[in-house]
Amino acid sequence: MNGIAYRRYKKIGDTVYSYAPAYAGLNPEYDAMKETVYDVGYSPVEASEWYWESMYQKLFVPQILKEIVVDKVETKTTPAQNGKVLVGTKPKVQVEVLPYQTYYIADDTKDYGYRIEIGGVDGQKITTTTYVLVGQEAQANEPSIRQEAAIDKVVTLGTKVKQAQVDLVEVRTVYLDDQSLEMGTELEKQAGSQGYTMRTVTYRLNPETGEITETVTDVVTPMVERIVLRGSKSVLIVETEVLPTVKDNPNPLPKAEVVQTLHKDPVTTAEQPILTATVSKFNQGTAPSSSKETALPKTGSTSGLALSLLGTVLLALGLAGKKEVE
Repeated sequence: MNGIAYRRYKKIGDTVYSYAPAYAGLNPEYDAMKETVYDVGYSPVEASEWYWESMYQKLFVPQILKEIVVDKVETKTTPAQNGKVLVGTKPKVQVEVLPYQTYYIADDTKDYGYRIEIGGVDGQKITTTTYVLVGQEAQANEPSIRQEAAIDKVVTLGTKVKQAQVDLVEVRTVYLDDQSLEMGTELEKQAGSQGYTMRTVTYRLNPETGEITETVTDVVTPMVERIVLRGSKSVLIVETEVLPTVKDNPNPLPKAEVVQTLHKDPVTTAEQPILTATVSKFNQGTAPSSSKETALPKTGSTSGLALSLLGTVLLALGLAGKKEVE
């Protein structure tokens, strides 16, 4: 019965597939199941083939009886040999690690973020114990100790102070009128300077942990205004006219008239007042005449200035007339 190819079965998922070698070559799909079903499958007939084989032998093959007869007994003696016991005397080596220490150092010439490490190697303590055989026991000798020193690690960190100008404020120019300067002129009274905030960042190193603490300090420098003086001096033009003496009134009062005109400043484009005064004066035997002169700088309001100047002119003319009468 040996050599017969039985059908084998294989359950894949919920489906049981079967493959019989007698149908090999039926189609490519069937032949592909040889590896997935037959080679790994199970055949109940094939599994019980040994039983049927044994039954066949018992039923149909004659039994052959064998008898063993002892003719001679020989005795062989092997002499005893001394045993050997091995006792371990291999040296024992113990290594103890000596950890290195870490030190942190601040360098105020290097920027924040700079880091360099030197060293950092563990040391070792090596203990070696040797043994000597005494009788049937190994006895330890005095251990020898060799020590290699650790190389400490030195970490250098940058802690350089950092400064920078922030929050810049541009210079503002302020113009002030100055009556002592001629109209159209400018004079810088004060040079301005830019405002800013000086930010200082300092770093402090903890030598034990290597932690760096940052401190920020701001110092504010205010902006200084630029002051420019602009001329605002007013000009007064006085015109005098000498008239003949009136017969009925030998000492008539002179007539004065003040006229205000506006003049545009070529620099500031602002209109500035100019006062013009006309004064009439009587004088016997002389022809009419006129003159102009520049008054003092403007003070107070325009109307007050006009009255003040008019009073000054009249006083001057009155004194002059009095002198002529004398």
